Amino acid sequence: MRTPQKHRTPTPKSILMRKMLQARERVKSNHDDDDENVESLDTARSFATKTPEGREQVREFVNQWPTYASPYFKLLSTGEWDEHEKGELDRIYGPKVQRSGVTLGKSKITFDTRCIYIDGKPYEATPGLFELIFLRNPTNYDSIDFNQYHDIVKQTNVAYHGYDQHRPLNRF
Repeated sequence: MRTPQKHRTPTPKSILMRKMLQARERVKSNHDDDDENVESLDTARSFATKTPEGREQVREFVNQWPTYASPYFKLLSTGEWDEHEKGELDRIYGPKVQRSGVTLGKSKITFDTRCIYIDGKPYEATPGLFELIFLRNPTNYDSIDFNQYHDIVKQTNVAYHGYDQHRPLNRF
């Protein structure tokens, strides 16, 4: 005769699964406010693309940047990308828009009109460096841009699986 399940001695696997479930619940409860941030990002992008005021704000924001950088900032602010205009985006190694801002690999990336900052370290913003960061197959860059990009890749661990330098390189 089998013992009812509530009286059985827990197996190591069931203990582990219960602990994992509890940990997941704790993480979920600690990040409930993150759902609001995701919603607010979606709401902001919706406002930026669907209302006249939003489109005007995006246009003003994009126009403050050099011409070569404008398509990239339009992408970051609205999520829209005109592929035939500039080429295919690098969705594996390129920047990602997160709740906390724009990231490249494990690092936060910020911009001003003259520089790109990776975790606060400045790199001169050039058309070639923007192509290397954003596009899958960049064509218009020089050796200075490439050397800067090489430093950025090492700094951000963007080439490694999970952005961890101790894991294998991504192979795509």
